[in-house]
Amino acid sequence: KKAEVDVALKTSPLDATNCDEIIKFLEEGDIKMIFTTGLEVTHLLPKRRPMITVRDAEHSAAALLRRFSGLDLVMLRAELGVVVRQRESPTTGPEKTLIIPARRAGMQGWTYRGKPSLIGAADAFFGGFAAARSHKLSVEQSLLWGYGAGQLCVLEPGSQLEGDTLELMAILKAELGAVENLLHS
Repeated sequence: KKAEVDVALKTSPLDATNCDEIIKFLEEGDIKMIFTTGLEVTHLLPKRRPMITVRDAEHSAAALLRRFSGLDLVMLRAELGVVVRQRESPTTGPEKTLIIPARRAGMQGWTYRGKPSLIGAADAFFGGFAAARSHKLSVEQSLLWGYGAGQLCVLEPGSQLEGDTLELMAILKAELGAVENLLHS
């Protein structure tokens, strides 16, 4: 008997040498959520050209959902931003696509002392997003969790920002007030 656990996969780094194994996992149907990049899509969908426009990203996300029937959610990251496509289901409703335009790393009102290090920010974003989904939060709420986790990852108090983690936590707490109450009930 299979465990009742949603499995999420971040494909990076994916290239021609390791894509067959990832495709096998996806075809088995146990992976429910995938976070991948525009370049990696060309390995998962061999006839797909690189994503240049938002429409290209939307079509690639839809093609991944069609090819891999076990997937419930696809998140594609490209230079243009992030496209999230969720499969229709009785619990989530009709299929939907969310587009989040690319933006400069950091938060308005924060002053950086140097160039922020983005190492690990995407991993933290996906981890926060997946954690929120495991708590049955909506895609929109999960994106906020991912955003907060990614921002926390690039903070190094005293070296990058003239602010502190308490200010970021206050922002996230204000945004997540209803969600926080839900999780603690």
